Amino acid sequence: MRLTTVLKICSHKEELKRTGKVVTVLYNLANYERRKTWKETGKIPNYYQQYYALRNHELARLLPSHTVQQTLKTLEQNYRSWYGLRKNGDKTARPPGFRKPKHPSTFRFTNYQFKILGDNTIRLTTKNLLGENIEVKVKGNPKTPISRIEKAQTLTIVFRNWKKITTANLTYKIPDPEEGAEGEENGKIMGIDLGIKNIATTYNTADEEFRVYKGGKILSTQHYFNKQIQKLQKKLPKKEDGKTQQYSKNITKLHRKKARQIKQQLHCIAKDIVKTCEKRA
Repeated sequence: MRLTTVLKICSHKEELKRTGKVVTVLYNLANYERRKTWKETGKIPNYYQQYYALRNHELARLLPSHTVQQTLKTLEQNYRSWYGLRKNGDKTARPPGFRKPKHPSTFRFTNYQFKILGDNTIRLTTKNLLGENIEVKVKGNPKTPISRIEKAQTLTIVFRNWKKITTANLTYKIPDPEEGAEGEENGKIMGIDLGIKNIATTYNTADEEFRVYKGGKILSTQHYFNKQIQKLQKKLPKKEDGKTQQYSKNITKLHRKKARQIKQQLHCIAKDIVKTCEKRA
């Protein structure tokens, strides 16, 4: 079983932000190469082709190899998501865009690239960009001190605001509960089945209660915004090649508004499930 604890970065913020900006430039470079190859040949290079083409690039040499791999895999996943939407008939879906150059991107350290030195210190292997390893001061939850974590998996540096780092997410493993463990003996187990039409269906063994969280409101939100986006796209001028422009500032605002509303609806469902678990704990 994997768990994640959120840590606050207290030192070396500028150095990590610098690394995040290099990740952004590498992502944009790889995206540019994909689009260029697609335009010239009609084919999009995959992750392996891009990694072997860019692994010796001056930008890639500034980053640990696993960070380069992670960046290119993220781009690959974004293209697959876009292709999947287009395949399912979503004409509003656009290929992955470029990231803002001044905005640092989230990046990850694997377990062999960092070491927990105490409850408030983590040593990071940063390779050539910073010139040396750095010991970052962090602040976590005192109830779960990180010095007691034995099987740390990844440490993800998260930039929620491009001007500063807000968090570092430390993921670690704990043993899976065995069959017949205390929670099962007490009958206090909740099963959750995730879906699309029904976002979640829960079953509580304590009182044998089923609860269905329908996804109609979320699907309705998607349908409404997709319809509004299509209306705006029909009004956009055509490009020199005769193709209709796919986006504008207003369309981008609608995409963001749709994402925020869906995120809020999912948050409400998750919050209700957690509350239900707490009442029956």
